[in-house]
Amino acid sequence: MPAGADLGGRCAQAECEAGRIDLAWRDNCSKLLLPLNKCRRKHLWWPWSCGHEKHAYEACQYHDYVARVKELKRQDAVASGSRTLLDLE
Repeated sequence: MPAGADLGGRCAQAECEAGRIDLAWRDNCSKLLLPLNKCRRKHLWWPWSCGHEKHAYEACQYHDYVARVKELKRQDAVASGSRTLLDLE
């Protein structure tokens, strides 16, 4: 993840329910999905609206994916017994 990049974070269950976020979408970026969906509803899902919110949400999804892949690689390296610093980064 680039320096200064912050994942959106999970929203509280009450916030997700109030924002009508399905269980499948309640992940590490669900706090960013709340304003995105609000903007989408306001602008009737027009593809040219809500660009900033959509970009922030998709960037969060990407950085979350990269972090999960890096963690899986680290776990695989530890499980296979290779403990060099390059493998664990």
